Amino acid sequence: MRWLSELLVIVLCCIFSVRHSNIAPVIEKVAEKNAAAQKEHQEPGEEELLAVTQAAAGHRLEDHVYVDMDHDGSRELIGVFAIDGYYQTWYCSSEGEVSRLVHQNEAVMDTCVIEILAFQDETHVVLNACSLIGTQKNYTILALQDNEISCLASNQYGYVRMTKEGDVILDVEAYDGMYTPDFGMSMHTWKDTYLYFDGETYREYGAEEITEEEFAGFTNAQALKEAIADELWQPDTEELEYSYFKRKNNILHIQCNVYSSSGTIQFGYYTVRFSGDVLQEQIGEYTAGIMAPSFSDWDVTY
Repeated sequence: MRWLSELLVIVLCCIFSVRHSNIAPVIEKVAEKNAAAQKEHQEPGEEELLAVTQAAAGHRLEDHVYVDMDHDGSRELIGVFAIDGYYQTWYCSSEGEVSRLVHQNEAVMDTCVIEILAFQDETHVVLNACSLIGTQKNYTILALQDNEISCLASNQYGYVRMTKEGDVILDVEAYDGMYTPDFGMSMHTWKDTYLYFDGETYREYGAEEITEEEFAGFTNAQALKEAIADELWQPDTEELEYSYFKRKNNILHIQCNVYSSSGTIQFGYYTVRFSGDVLQEQIGEYTAGIMAPSFSDWDVTY
């Protein structure tokens, strides 16, 4: 009976070998068909979306970004160009089926700089239109939510960007860096405020003025004042005037105005970070100009 069992094993092996040899070509053909179908339905890339957008706009884009705005794994294209100084912004969906004008700037500008605001759940695109002379500038913020492109901000004053630390900065300009008896207020300044996105809209972290006593309650406060005095005091300096502004995002500004014997007043402030009641040890970055509680049209959080 042993020979019968061995014969049965040999027969079964032969059957398996024949079946396997017949199925292999079928599996290979199915795999090739699936690969071809996947390639056929593959989303267009950056160059394809750029071509689609320029064809729809009838104009060559000056600049564009190719970015996944709603974090669904597919990238969209946002591009800009100007006609007679008026910048247009065009959007193209990731599959290239939708390409349309989404924003028109209301003022004549010299250039438009695109910035990216990358958050955990979505990415926004900022169009910063600027004049190369003077303080004229405005920004527009685009978001893609529920497959719809929309403007969270349109033609608002300033320039918006994101720092490497993840802070959303709004830059504004003024002429408030110096006062002289002969010319009054002068000196072109660039000042920052801080924005945040609450999931629906943007808001500003307001700069709330605090007292000298409140500032002195921070660790390193006196050391920072002394370091600032060492840096700003000049032979003709008569007085240093301090004021302090705290933001809810752990930013503190130390305004220090320098009064000289000639009647000139230099306005400027230092920006430092704090954690709890401890200020950073370095005096931070100096910015010319006068701090204020708010620099934007957004609702303010103190």
